[in-house]
Amino acid sequence: SSSSLGRKKEDGSKVSSKTGTPAKTRVRDSAHPSAWPAIRPGRRRHCMAEPPRGLADTGDPLGKGKEVFDAELIGACRALELTPRLCGQGPVTILLDSQAAIARLQHRQPGPGQGLAIRAYQAAQTLEAQGRKVTIQWVPGHHGVEGNEKANQAAKQAAEKTPQRGSGELSLAYVNRACTEVIQAHGQQWLTKALGRRSLEAQRVYRTQPGWRQDPVAAAALKKIASRYYQLKIGHAAIGTYLQKTQARESEACQGCQAPKESVYHLPFECR
Repeated sequence: SSSSLGRKKEDGSKVSSKTGTPAKTRVRDSAHPSAWPAIRPGRRRHCMAEPPRGLADTGDPLGKGKEVFDAELIGACRALELTPRLCGQGPVTILLDSQAAIARLQHRQPGPGQGLAIRAYQAAQTLEAQGRKVTIQWVPGHHGVEGNEKANQAAKQAAEKTPQRGSGELSLAYVNRACTEVIQAHGQQWLTKALGRRSLEAQRVYRTQPGWRQDPVAAAALKKIASRYYQLKIGHAAIGTYLQKTQARESEACQGCQAPKESVYHLPFECR
């Protein structure tokens, strides 16, 4: 299946906004070693299985409002549901390249993907009742797993389909990501506007960056330590240059070593 989400996947690669780079899932029935049924989930979902008597496939688009995370879970669900009809007997292995999806399938607690985790659990229980052991295993993405090209072709065909009615609901993972992006955008706008009112010198000291986030080290530190860190970072600390600027001291000289200028750089690197 082809994911047409214009954003980054878990491995950091960019997902094309046109055709997409689908996530991969493999299901193997050990009763038929040569068969590698494949499921390619993405925002456009496609399922392809290779039973003993030939190739069978099914595909339906998921529409908007879904994440690659959701598509991986849907692919796992479809694999478990199709296995009893398309494959013979014996253990079943689900191969996923998404560690987030695998972690979600390990529990049924509330959160993104809960409904799909319950659905996968029920399908796995059906297989277990037939004496077929179910294993979910992680595999590195894009490592030449057999059947990859066929699944890619089938995924592109599924991506051209029109989503079915009733497929327009938003997943919780999609909502969480959308909310995070809005919060980050508002924070970036506020910071850019606030720095625009500062002097050029202040803007050089503290400039915005794409994907700006709070310093994790400072965030975990005590408030008084974090305050000192940010004061030094922007130059608004109890040092000679700032105290003279605010007329709290007549001279910017260092009171420790009598250097002519007590700056942020001078304190840790020059003062003796």
